[in-house]
Parts: sequence; structure tokens; C-alpha cells
Amino acid sequence: MVFATVTMVLVLLAVLVMYSTGQLTTQRMKLQNTADAMAYSGAVTQARDLNFTAYMNRAMVANQVAVAQVVSITGWARNFDNTYNGEYAEIAETLADLSSLSAMWTVPTSIYKPIGETLKSIFDSVGPVMVKALDFLIDALSYSSQGYHYGMAVTLPQTVYDVMKENDPNASLTPFGIAGTGIGVVRHLIFAKRYDPAGSTDGDNRFANVVDASSDLFYKNRTLPLTFWPTPMLIDPTRLFEPGVGPLIMFNFHSGGSVNKTASNNSSQNLKSWGSIDATGTFVIFCLTINIFGVPVPIPFPLPPLPAGSGAAAAGTYDNSSILMPGNYLQHRNGANTGVDPAAAIDFGAAYINPYTAIPYIIRAGEGPGTNLDSRAGMRTYLDVSGNADKTESKQATGDVKDTKNNNQNTKAPWFFVEVQRESKSISTTNSNTFHLGGDDGQLSLADGAVGNKVRAMAKAEAYFSRPKALFPRGDGKVEYGSLYSPYWQAHLLPSGIVEQAASIVTPTVFPEL
Repeated sequence: MVFATVTMVLVLLAVLVMYSTGQLTTQRMKLQNTADAMAYSGAVTQARDLNFTAYMNRAMVANQVAVAQVVSITGWARNFDNTYNGEYAEIAETLADLSSLSAMWTVPTSIYKPIGETLKSIFDSVGPVMVKALDFLIDALSYSSQGYHYGMAVTLPQTVYDVMKENDPNASLTPFGIAGTGIGVVRHLIFAKRYDPAGSTDGDNRFANVVDASSDLFYKNRTLPLTFWPTPMLIDPTRLFEPGVGPLIMFNFHSGGSVNKTASNNSSQNLKSWGSIDATGTFVIFCLTINIFGVPVPIPFPLPPLPAGSGAAAAGTYDNSSILMPGNYLQHRNGANTGVDPAAAIDFGAAYINPYTAIPYIIRAGEGPGTNLDSRAGMRTYLDVSGNADKTESKQATGDVKDTKNNNQNTKAPWFFVEVQRESKSISTTNSNTFHLGGDDGQLSLADGAVGNKVRAMAKAEAYFSRPKALFPRGDGKVEYGSLYSPYWQAHLLPSGIVEQAASIVTPTVFPEL
């Protein structure tokens, strides 16, 4: 009987121990899952913020390109109109009238005249409205990006707290977990930095170069082959046989382009204006044909370059006397943004160098671009990874590509750490309020041995940059480094380091009442 009683007590104790151990283990695993979900959700929130900023930056680039295009086409339309309706149009028409084939010139020009008037009227009216609307949208994108990023100071802790309560209503952050969350928020906020391209803080003009590289040749260099320019062309072979004087060959040369003006010593004007100018000159080979003993003898000779027309447009903060002058501009970039665009190596399409467009260019540059399409145009502030540039220099991937720690690839955002706890009495064990066998000091009360009577779990995660090669391969085959130009930020869990583990052990000892 005694043996049976002892055996029953031992079996009961074993069952109670197994039950308590099982409950503690299950709830500890649940608490760990809660901590993992909190850390991962925090990192996802960070990645979402970085990706949102990347989308905003890309939208800002697209709209800046649109502004440049509107300024360019407005200047081009004004030149088109001025070429066929301006004060110099009669020069070419008078010369064409000396030819028996003058219709080759007068018919196309009669078509271009109303087209030019219409285009100029449209863009003189619509151009300023479009530029102002685009600049308003760019401002909205810039402010949205910065507001969303700094709003993480509230969103990130709230997200972590909500995830914790959804997974385990009895869990709470430890003092170490609170500190870790706070540090994570601060580190995330300073991971991205506000750059001001106009203030020469955007190393190597990173943002402005992306805008330029994203633009086409219509913006950069409109000095195109004749077949791409709607010019009348007069070729009169009869000049070689009929006595008299008149044009043998006559057509227009066109040059033009647009720039983003720089002013390194003036932040109020640096990268704060767009200038566009087009100029057209008439090329003429005249022919004087005389009869010598009844034989026609042609004497062809070129006339000096003749001005035909010009047009310009500008938007931003600029000096009217210098906005259309050569120099002080952001060099045009090639499509891959790896260097200067060889197809647009000279500003304004070299209109001031071409002898046939130099005269109308000089005249127009002296007169100025006309009404400012929007005085608020120009590059805006934006966010990028703080380690990517240092004032005037780009600092990304300046060293050995294999040296991932020291060459500023910035593919990893600051890690995010949390630690949670739960009162062991809130777990249904033999020592909890649910059972409470034997009372607090009863013989069947089995203490769980948890430090401070609390169960704890920690987790760590980070946002990282990785462009999936299979889904979004780069055309040049290169590895893309971390930045806020591309939305490829993702999240993953990390193992807790020895420092976090040690701090977790020390904190309850130092602050036992917390």
C-alpha cells in the first residue's frame, strides 16, 4: 500500500513536470515565433520605406525628363515658327524667286507657315502650364518621399507592437527590446540621407546625371541629319545651262539642344534651370551663268551663311543674359550613365559653332529665351542611401568590388532587433493561476525557474538590396549596388549575435524589477 502510494505520487509529479515543461516549451516557441514575426515585420517595413523612396525618386526623374522635353519642344516650336514666319524668312523666299523652280521652296514653306504659327501658339500657351504642373508634381513626390521616410519613427514601432499583440496578447517588450526598437528606428532614419543637387551635396551630380541619361537626343542634341529636319530644299540644275543668276542649291541648316545649367558658386541657380535654343541658317550655292560664244558658262559660288530663324525657351532660376550662353552646364550622359554622351558632347547642339547657325544663335542668345515657363523649375531634394555620396564625391563602390565591407556597396540596411517577454504565470502550468496546485508554498507547487518569472525571446532581421537576375536582369550584366533609385529592397531574418545574447542575459540581472 505504501509502495503504491509513493508510486502514484511519483507518477503524478512526473505528469505535472511533463505538463509544465510542455506548456513552457510550447509557449516559448510561440514567443520566439512572435519575436521573429516582429523583427521580420520591422525589416519589411524598412524595406517598404526604401522601396517607396525608390519609386518616388524614379517618378521624380521621369517628371524632370518631361520638364526638359517640354522646354525643348517649346524652344523648337518657336524656332520653327520664326524660320518660316520671322523677319529673315523673306531672304530665302527672295532668293528662291530667282529660280524657275521656286515652287520647290515656296510650296513647302507655304505649308510650314501655318504649322509653325499653330505649334508656337500651342506651346506658348500649354508649355508654361505643363511645366508648372510637372514641377508641382515633383514637389509632391519629393515631400511624400521624405514625409513617408521620417514617418517611420511612428510607423515602425507601431507595426512591431501590433504584430506582437496579434501573435501573443500576453507578450510585451523587454527594456532591452524597447531600446533595440528605438535604436533600430534611429539607425533606419539616418540610413537614408536628404541630398540637395543644387547645393552641391549630391556627389558627382548623381541625381541630375540620372535625369540626363534618361533623356533622349531631342533634348540633348537636335542637330540631326537633313532627312530628319522638315526643311524645303531647292535644287535647280537649269542654272547650269540658262544664262542668268539664281540659286543652284538652297536648303536650311538646323542646330539646337537643351541643357541643365550649373552654377557651382551659386546654389540658388545651380541645376535650377533648363535652357533650350534652336537656330536655323540658310545654305545657298549661287550660280551666275553667262554665254561665251554661245556656250553657257556657269560660275557657282557659295553665299555667306544667311540667318533664317531662331527660338528659345527656359524655365527655372537664371540670369537672362547667361541662360543661353555656352558653358556652365551639366554634361550630357550616355544612356548607360557611364560617361559623356558622344552624340551630344557639345552644349546646345553646337549651334554656336556651326557657321550657318551661329549668327541666329548669337542674336537669340542676346535677346533671351522669352517668358520663363516656371521660375520654380530645377532639381529638387531627394533621399538616397547616406553612404553613397559625401558632399561633392560619389562614394559608392570606389574600391575593390570583392571588398564588400569597405567599398560602400550599401546592400544592407541597419539590422532591426527586438526582445519580448511573457509572465510565466500567464502560461498554463502547475504553478499558474489556472491550476495553482498546493498554493504558492504548497508541496505540489513546481517553480518553472524562469529568470524573473518571465519567459523571453529575441529576434533580429534586416532589409537588404538584391536585384533578382532571373526576373530583372541588367542589360550590361553588372551587379547593381544598393541605392534608392531601384526598388529591390527585401527583408530576411538574421541570427542574434553574441552581443545581443549577452545583453539579454545581463539586463534582467541589472534591472530585475523591469
